[in-house]
Amino acid sequence: MFENQNLPQNQSANQPPSYAGSSVPQPTKPPVKKTGKISSAGILAAIVLVLVVLGGGGYFVYLQFFAPKSAPVNINQNTNQALPTPPVTLIEAITNLIGAPIASANDFAAYNEPAVNVAPAVAAYQVAADLSNIENKDSFNLSDPAKNLLSQNGFVVTPGYSQEFFSIYESNRYAFVPNFITTDSILHNYHLAFDFLLRTLETDKL
Repeated sequence: MFENQNLPQNQSANQPPSYAGSSVPQPTKPPVKKTGKISSAGILAAIVLVLVVLGGGGYFVYLQFFAPKSAPVNINQNTNQALPTPPVTLIEAITNLIGAPIASANDFAAYNEPAVNVAPAVAAYQVAADLSNIENKDSFNLSDPAKNLLSQNGFVVTPGYSQEFFSIYESNRYAFVPNFITTDSILHNYHLAFDFLLRTLETDKL
């Protein structure tokens, strides 16, 4: 066991030795560099602020110029008196503001139903149970269930092979068979025209 006899008087054996005129080098911290870039939190806060300002400004403009103005209510007035109707649409509000009409597609293809004064003149009839009062019953190959439905309801629908209504009407015209024209045949033609228009628009224009 050895004992260090060269320690200074004010230094114990448990303390690390110190050296005069020298110091232990300490690790230096890197300097903080300012890059000038805005953090993602700052960008998000700026976006939220811009949205709040735009929303508040838009709402203020709507209240000042476009919102319907309701007339003040007079408690002494007659409750049965009709109040003026404020504009209910934004188009009407803008029209009243600028004093000029605005083009709108609200009335596009408006349908005005014409008055029809027609008195039905076909006498009522009843189909016989044996179909004896049907003149062209032999022109159709009807099954027994179809014949029963025809005698009960006055008409019957059977499967066919035609793809379009007009082909049935045309063949009946040449065979001198009366046509029973339904509204779905007309709507089907409108659907075909719209389908062709949409297909041509998407293919040639878009």
